[in-house]
Amino acid sequence: MFRMAKGSLLIFAAFGAFGFQTVPVHASSECQFGTSPFVISSDQTQTHLRWDINVQEVFWADDSPVSGALADYRNWALSVARTTSQSELIDIQRKSFVGYPNMQRRFDLVISGQAGAIERATCLENLLIAEHTARFPLKQYPSEFMAFVLRDATYGSRLRIYFSSGDGKSTNYGPPVSIEILSAVERDIEQGWIVLFHLHNHPFMLNALPDFLGGTVVPSDGDLQAYELWSQIYFLREARITNGFSTIRIADTDLKMLESTVPGVSSVAGQGSRF
Repeated sequence: MFRMAKGSLLIFAAFGAFGFQTVPVHASSECQFGTSPFVISSDQTQTHLRWDINVQEVFWADDSPVSGALADYRNWALSVARTTSQSELIDIQRKSFVGYPNMQRRFDLVISGQAGAIERATCLENLLIAEHTARFPLKQYPSEFMAFVLRDATYGSRLRIYFSSGDGKSTNYGPPVSIEILSAVERDIEQGWIVLFHLHNHPFMLNALPDFLGGTVVPSDGDLQAYELWSQIYFLREARITNGFSTIRIADTDLKMLESTVPGVSSVAGQGSRF
């Protein structure tokens, strides 16, 4: 789940569920950032980075970087989950939510294709989860990263990516949320940048919760609460959730449909949320 620092507005995420069979593509040397990130802050439990890079077509392709950490994570995930099919993963996770009709409806909206589209993870999405698991190995402990991906509105040729990655232990599996980054995104918008999408991951959980598989890409209550707030502040156009195999891409109109499954979603300040 996402949580903002003490004393600030709540911003969350958690682990979710759903999709279709996807197989990771072969690694390509073309799938790379091409430059090192600027380190905003970093310690043993979390890291906050920023990339300023040129747009590359390969970023949007279903490609993967050459990354031993990502390959190690995928091999481990396949060994514990034995499937990359989101429909199968969802079917497993659905059993954990018997008696939660709102979650059941959300699962149905996603798996039917009424809300969001599940596809293979792209090069850019894989670069970011590779960066995360290289710092905080997902096979050792479930954890999440989050990233705001911005594009300059004038020429559309530059990307700015704010990335936050944590060990999961100090944030109850969720990604760390940096007030400094949130403020920077606001300033960037004022200066003409556009938030293309927000991305975070949903990890497999068996290495921490023996009865909960995870690895699904349906947004949690906390995710949807955060998206509603960010839509107001950052004019969020799209939200994405990945597990390193599949990614759900949820347009703003579909977010509204999914938000209707969260009781009291319009009141998010100062609350915690987890399912």
